[in-house]
Amino acid sequence: MQMTFPCERTRTVVQARDFLLELSRDTSLPEPIRNEAYRLLRHYPSKNDVLLAGE
Repeated sequence: MQMTFPCERTRTVVQARDFLLELSRDTSLPEPIRNEAYRLLRHYPSKNDVLLAGE
């Protein structure tokens, strides 16, 4: 079993947030996909929240 370091988990959460933001703004995607990404972002921690929690 491979261990995950805290910095890797933090980076992954930040990258997932960036990905959702990208999806929510991509007008080439269907509107329901963009809306769902936006809805998820409303409850997703900000980059600062994630970095503070990782300290």
